[in-house]
Amino acid sequence: MSRFELSVDRTSFAKALKTATTGIRGKSPFKIRLHFAEGLLFVSGPGAGAEIDAEGNWPGAVLIDGVAVKALASRLPDPQPFLLIVEERRLKIGGFSMSVEAMDIAPQQTTFVLGAGSHPILLGIERHGEPAVLASIGETAVEKARREARQAVDMAFSHLRDYGVRREEVELCLEESIRRQVAARSDEA
Repeated sequence: MSRFELSVDRTSFAKALKTATTGIRGKSPFKIRLHFAEGLLFVSGPGAGAEIDAEGNWPGAVLIDGVAVKALASRLPDPQPFLLIVEERRLKIGGFSMSVEAMDIAPQQTTFVLGAGSHPILLGIERHGEPAVLASIGETAVEKARREARQAVDMAFSHLRDYGVRREEVELCLEESIRRQVAARSDEA
């Protein structure tokens, strides 16, 4: 496994984390995205973000748990130089370590309203592709949206099966509805 390392200003990084985690409440499934390009580290969360100067090498993008990093933001260690290290699917900051989702490429992220439910997330996947949505909100939120959609299909199927409707037909109806909504919004733009 490769080792990636960035040197950043501790104070700037703490401010960027505070900005990016502003919208995270409770056990929010949102991720914080760290993306390095052209000497800048972009730190973005649900609805807010910041960029700071950085030096080093970094994978395309890294997603970290928003709740964990919000707690860490006020307790950052004070080593010099201040290093962010990604190694073996872990982000290491001083004595702290947390798991990360590292992406070899950094797809353009999309923005979602805080607390977005399954419907806007599924629309986002259809419109922008799964990598862009994953880069924005992380795998947990996408899995939750898909689980809620499956539950809605199950509920609709339970009401319609006595009429000879198959579960696959309900799934196809939902998928087609999402495609139509995305197409309609694209036509309006």
